[in-house]
Amino acid sequence: MKIIFLTTVLLVAEGVWSDESAPTVEIVTPQSVRSQVTPKAPDAQPEGQTSSPTKSPSDSMDYWENDDFVPFEGPFKDIGDFDWNLSKIVFQENKGNAILSPFSVKLLMSLLFEASASGTLTQHQLRLATPTISTHYQSREFYKNIFNGLKKKSNDYTVNFGTRIYVDQFITPRQRYAAILEKHYLTELRQEDFNKAHETTEKINNWVANVTNDHIKDLVKEDDVQNSVMLMLNAVYFRGLWRKAFNRTIQLPFHVSLNESKTTDFILADGLYYFYESKELDAKILRIPYKGKQFAMTVILPNSRSGIDSFIRQIDTVLLHRIKWLMDEVECRVILPKFHFDLATQLKEPLIKLGISQIFTSDASLPSLARGQGLANRLQVSNVIQKAGIIVDEKGSTAYAASEVSLVNKFGDDEFVMFNANHPFLFAIEDETTGAILFTGKVMDPCL
Repeated sequence: MKIIFLTTVLLVAEGVWSDESAPTVEIVTPQSVRSQVTPKAPDAQPEGQTSSPTKSPSDSMDYWENDDFVPFEGPFKDIGDFDWNLSKIVFQENKGNAILSPFSVKLLMSLLFEASASGTLTQHQLRLATPTISTHYQSREFYKNIFNGLKKKSNDYTVNFGTRIYVDQFITPRQRYAAILEKHYLTELRQEDFNKAHETTEKINNWVANVTNDHIKDLVKEDDVQNSVMLMLNAVYFRGLWRKAFNRTIQLPFHVSLNESKTTDFILADGLYYFYESKELDAKILRIPYKGKQFAMTVILPNSRSGIDSFIRQIDTVLLHRIKWLMDEVECRVILPKFHFDLATQLKEPLIKLGISQIFTSDASLPSLARGQGLANRLQVSNVIQKAGIIVDEKGSTAYAASEVSLVNKFGDDEFVMFNANHPFLFAIEDETTGAILFTGKVMDPCL
């Protein structure tokens, strides 16, 4: 009998447009795009604009509170290995834009870990999703810390998440298993009549839409209900405001390949950011924090315009963790394309490549799922399907600058860093209080 996993996630990342914060100076673009724009002398300012200030924005009383970044260290600090290894496979299989919630997939694997028989190959393989966790107690403590962080109420960000298991009405779930999921994993178990496929599908999709603020409405199809006896779903919605507002929108070329570029909207901000340039990875790494001192986006930009594929092949989670400790806070101009896309991904094959294979076979050992030895021994996973989406922009921006912009160093010092994400890059969204990676993504073409 088949179990289908469906995870759905939606990320919205925005800056706040403010007339007071909007700069009155010419926009600055990096040296690399000088040949594509018309330079202007520094004193040739458009009417109504002033010359560029020479002091750092950090000298201003209006500058945001110091961002004292300390990378997460804890008993489960290596928990991100699975996240990046899964992302690596998904990014290689999807040649275009891609987004994934490793946290969502890992959570569902942990629900199966709770149902697996002790000492079996099924249990051993499911532990690969959380390799530093070896017991049910450790798993419950790990998610307790994450859930406590995600449940915090804040005016600076919104996090909605929910997990449900829908089972056909002829299946009687084990009460102990249901109680464990409700208490330790905030997961609700519901019985529905799967013979009424249309009605059940509508109920499930309404729940998903509610969690994701109507961004994802049709995750489950009637065939999914008709062809399974159990559906396990996790939905995550994150909406964050940049801690430092992106206060300008400009149009610049994004190089989708060595021979092709597309003009698109970029958002721009100046300020202090944690940054590192890695010789080992041949890439620049930038951390962009959200308001609330809990979440941050890490952007990984290969130095070469055609370097994204080789970078993905050599992703090293140990090195990525070490780089976080090597990052310094520097004066930086950040130029990031707006992008909005989603992706439906079937994760059965990527999980098999990572060694989690037996849950998809008749040898799956998941006796704690349901009463009745005969039924429990016949339950197996048919697929893991995730639909994820992301929106990155600045809220309420309606003014666009011309594509011809002048080039000067606004800060006037040698430590100034230009981070221009004008070719394919990776990103990750992390809860820095727990080390949980909520999202990873690859931007190949922001125009799509």
